[in-house]
Amino acid sequence: VSSLKTENANLTGQVAALNGVVGSLRNDVVDKTKKIEDLKALQGQKGDDIAKTRNKLNKINSIWQDVSKINVLSKLNTTGMTLIIPRNDLIKTPAMKMASGSETIIGKLAELMKKHPDMKAQIKVYGFGKPDKTENTKATENMAGILKTALVKAGGAAANISASGAGTTAPLYSKSAVEDNRRVEITFSDIISQ
Repeated sequence: VSSLKTENANLTGQVAALNGVVGSLRNDVVDKTKKIEDLKALQGQKGDDIAKTRNKLNKINSIWQDVSKINVLSKLNTTGMTLIIPRNDLIKTPAMKMASGSETIIGKLAELMKKHPDMKAQIKVYGFGKPDKTENTKATENMAGILKTALVKAGGAAANISASGAGTTAPLYSKSAVEDNRRVEITFSDIISQ
């Protein structure tokens, strides 16, 4: 009897130890199952990120192809794209009228904005780089306003277009390159943010 009691106590201890091992294994299975679910979720997220990145690249490529049809100088930056257009291709001064042939460029810009309605356009008109009352900030702001009106008339969304004049600041070239400094920069933003 005494031997059986000792053996029973021994077996009870072994059962308790095995129950502890089983509990530990259950916790391990739960932990590993959670890790597997987390990895599946991460894999799904990476797939979503890849799809979003692919969509953004496709959108940028589409915009880039559309811009190339406008046949103007363009550059990409971190938030969008800037088109640089000789000012005399769009507006004639001192008459403050649209240049002949400008409707083609304006029409293509409006089509670009209609095709990509989430884009914002910021029109900035620059003077020739030397102080002059016909090229000052007020004069270039008036020119920018005329261009905005033309772009809206061609179908660009007025709420997505802003216009400003830079006057004679920020020349790209030496002050002797008058016509090269007279330019219109149209910056399209919110291209890749969505």
